[in-house]
Amino acid sequence: MVDDSGAGRGAAGVGEAFRVRRVVTGTEHGVAEDGIPAVTVASRSGHGLSELLWFEAPPRDAAQDGGDPPAGMRGAFPQAGAAACRLIRFPGIPAGTPEDDAWLRVPGDDPAMPGMHRSETLDLMIVVDGEILLGLDAGEYALRPGDAVIQRGTRHRWRVLSESPCTFLSVLLSPEPDAAPAGAPTTATATPTPAPAPAPAPAPQDADNPGTPRLLITATDPEGRSYAASFGPPRPAFPPREIAMYDLWQTGGPLIDVAQGGTDFRTADGHWQLAPVGDGVAMRRVEFAAGHDPGEAGRHTTATIDVGIVVSGSLALDLAAEKSTDPVVSTLRTGDVMVQRGTDHRWRPLDDEPAVLVSVMFALRDA
Repeated sequence: MVDDSGAGRGAAGVGEAFRVRRVVTGTEHGVAEDGIPAVTVASRSGHGLSELLWFEAPPRDAAQDGGDPPAGMRGAFPQAGAAACRLIRFPGIPAGTPEDDAWLRVPGDDPAMPGMHRSETLDLMIVVDGEILLGLDAGEYALRPGDAVIQRGTRHRWRVLSESPCTFLSVLLSPEPDAAPAGAPTTATATPTPAPAPAPAPAPQDADNPGTPRLLITATDPEGRSYAASFGPPRPAFPPREIAMYDLWQTGGPLIDVAQGGTDFRTADGHWQLAPVGDGVAMRRVEFAAGHDPGEAGRHTTATIDVGIVVSGSLALDLAAEKSTDPVVSTLRTGDVMVQRGTDHRWRPLDDEPAVLVSVMFALRDA
């Protein structure tokens, strides 16, 4: 069975409907769902929100846990161990709009610092299309498609940088401070040492190369001011070949603090592993070389629920199904989302072009 329709794929342009396509895997037939998420809304002003997956608590069952948000929680911040995975679109800004009028406002913000706010969540974000400015207390950073942001409960605000909209995947993780098992990473051991000053903007040659992935990690100084602890190309988890893998963030275990996490967690013997370390959450960027077919060697299963988005290119998702003797293949293109529920699968790029997938992996507790 082959699905190559690409229905609803990609983010919408100015004046178009907010189109979202989500593919959800299942063990029986390979694909349990393919279409627009039930909780998907758009306003006439151009804002869009699609709730991709909501966890009331860290997942334990790949087939059952996670679904639509509870009534009244659409667009809300998750609480006490919950998590929200959503696709968001901000409308473009008309030419000539004063900068102070272009910041996206939030209820209760200070008119002297429009749009500035913070939340008690660890936010994992990847820009899919458009350009947007992240404003911190100690600097402003322009983000483009493929850029990732790790927002660690810091003060921030947003401003779209052109007349075109900006679409991004955002995964909000709420800490569960009383759930840390013995030996779990603490904030002190799992958090990179904050930089004493805001990170500089990338070098000019990087700014001129839109294919270079960039990772921005926020932090808070002792006075409560937000700044960029780092901003630049992430380091590959292992030497890139046909596939390049980047650990954009790992919590290292159950999330007990928004500042917790890092980019280089390994096993006790120093090896990198595919599953999130310590039954935590991992955000990864995977780059596939054009024409690379991993064959059966690329097929794998992890004890995780994954929420991923195709950032560029096209990918075939090959699935193994219990109740099908035919190959189950879904074609995902730029902007398409998949929810992988612990199924046997492999990825391969299509159209003789490279492709990029960014995925957030939730480890199954007690798996």
